[in-house]
Amino acid sequence: MGLLLGIGGAMAYFGKVGAEALFLTKAGELAEASEQADDAYQHGSGPVAIYALTQYLSKLEQAEELGPTPFTDKLDISFGMIMVHGRLAQEVTEALKYAKDSGRFLWVTNQTAPAKFVARGGARKETP
Repeated sequence: MGLLLGIGGAMAYFGKVGAEALFLTKAGELAEASEQADDAYQHGSGPVAIYALTQYLSKLEQAEELGPTPFTDKLDISFGMIMVHGRLAQEVTEALKYAKDSGRFLWVTNQTAPAKFVARGGARKETP
């Protein structure tokens, strides 16, 4: 009986250690994605920044699904979401400004149009 209790206690301990290791790994991934997104936003080209921000957003969504951990709380996730969505919205604003100024891509007139433009490969195909 003592052996079973000992094994059960050991399994519970290692389960807790495993969970903490997972939380720590996810927190590290989140921190790394945050740094990469910030660096790309500050110093990279528009497409590079958008890619890095969307990767960070994906990590934030994963963290949100996981819920608060000893290393990441709800406020951390909320702050990250505010920053990413704000920066991505700023990029949309910039895209709309450039579209308007170009005179060529006047069909890019609202916030969903730049996403469709990027999804199509970033270049408008001219009709013959």
